[in-house]
Amino acid sequence: MSGPNSSLPIEVHKAAAWWKKQLEQSGKISTEKANTFEASLINLLREKVIGHWHPDKPWMGQGHRSIMLDRLSSRPDPILARAAVSASIENIFDCFPVHLEQATMWIDPGEVVIKLWWSYFQRGVEEVWYRSPHLPPVAAPSPQKLSTSANEYHPSYITPPASPGPHQQPFHTPPPSNRSSGNHTQIYSWSPKSPGFTVTA
Repeated sequence: MSGPNSSLPIEVHKAAAWWKKQLEQSGKISTEKANTFEASLINLLREKVIGHWHPDKPWMGQGHRSIMLDRLSSRPDPILARAAVSASIENIFDCFPVHLEQATMWIDPGEVVIKLWWSYFQRGVEEVWYRSPHLPPVAAPSPQKLSTSANEYHPSYITPPASPGPHQQPFHTPPPSNRSSGNHTQIYSWSPKSPGFTVTA
């Protein structure tokens, strides 16, 4: 893939690169298919952010720009599904760990963040994939997240939390979050006494 198009936010290229990296490192598809997927996703994201990109108010349109891979619903985000079809990938879920229930990405001006939810882990794991050098610095990442740039974290592949013990109950609930996903923002609360989650806002 050639260098980023100057008319397209670098965050879009960074976002597409993360999904491509997961596909490549899964070992389930060829590099050619991963490249085709990335190119298609960039074009689809270009359409997605038009009219929803506000550098002066980066939180505006956050839900619209988010991407979700949800194993529990058995349906990937439509934009991922279309990119997968273009690359002849039959089942994108096969390219991700079986215990990964959900991956949500927020593509905002200046930052790309991914949050992963695992079937046996109570809390989601949030990771900054890209952060503009023009934004204030964030806390130093753990060694596995550290990249050559202080503003860009490149994990080699998504790493699940420690596997559950034989008596641990798998979790199937998103952790508390105030990021916007879809058309509105929701806050989730989890109770160890009753499975499921409650929308509190």
